[in-house]
Amino acid sequence: MRSIAKKGTLIAYVGCAVLVVAACCSCSGNLASGSSGSGSSVVPQFSLSQINNSFSAMSALKPLAAEGKGSIAVILPDSGTDAQFSKFDAPDLKKSFQMAGLKTGQYTVQTSLGGDMLRAAKSAITNGASVLIVDTRYSGFNVSIESYAKALGVPVIDYDWLTAGGTRTYYVGFDSLKIGVLLG
Repeated sequence: MRSIAKKGTLIAYVGCAVLVVAACCSCSGNLASGSSGSGSSVVPQFSLSQINNSFSAMSALKPLAAEGKGSIAVILPDSGTDAQFSKFDAPDLKKSFQMAGLKTGQYTVQTSLGGDMLRAAKSAITNGASVLIVDTRYSGFNVSIESYAKALGVPVIDYDWLTAGGTRTYYVGFDSLKIGVLLG
């Protein structure tokens, strides 16, 4: 049963990494169609069968990642609220970024609690983050983070939990209803 939930989480990691690499890409045009205005970038296509615990599908993103610029900041809830973040999410996100060809200086993954998440987001943007990935259990804080980032032109990806009333650019999660049905 844990493997079903883990598969859903892996899908979220891969989806998040694909969006981040696309958001950091210096190419222009419509990436969703598989080509860019400059004719240089093609967004790789994934199938669910390629997503596994080895993150091997992420290597298909290396050419796109090589064109990118900027850095990614991931801000997760304090591991005191849920050990999942320090045991699974943080290491798996780091691994997915590495497998996509990003160097450790191109991303940070940190945990913060409540109001510290806004402080962490401000610090990340000040330090050059060009994309924020935020998973907050406190919707009010994430609205503030998203508003701040939007004012500075930094796209935000809501990871795992959607922020009602927020201004995110993307939302990456998993089909929790389907996972519940499969578990049941």
